[in-house]
Parts: sequence; C-alpha cells; structure tokens
Amino acid sequence: TNSAGMNFLLINALKTAGFEAYPVALSTRGNGRIPMVNPSSSSFNYTITALKIDTLFYYTDASDKYGDWNILP
Repeated sequence: TNSAGMNFLLINALKTAGFEAYPVALSTRGNGRIPMVNPSSSSFNYTITALKIDTLFYYTDASDKYGDWNILP
C-alpha cells in the first residue's frame, strides 16, 4: 500500500467514527511547484489527511511511522 492508500484508509476510518475528514493533494519539493496558469492533477504527487474539528483543521500523513498532527515529513 502506498502513502495515498494509507491516507484514504485513515480518512475512511475517521469518517466511520463520525469525523469530517478529507484528502489533501500536495506537490513535494522534488516534484516542483504547481503551475499557477494551468494546474492539473498530474502536478500533485502526494496525499495527506485533513481532519476538521469545529472550525479547525488538523493535518497528518498516515504513512509516516512517527508522524503527529500538523507535523509533516
């Protein structure tokens, strides 16, 4: 399972538990900046999880073994 798959499993588990959870598509530094004029889905190469509690968003990467909320590798 890749990192995107692991994050979608976490999103599914959080939604099953009654939380608002969403995928967040990112572009890593090695992949370069997202073109502002003509962005496309191929510009993104990484997915993390966003969790919304009240009005706050918390972000995590389910594939990071020692990860924590709002700290990305």
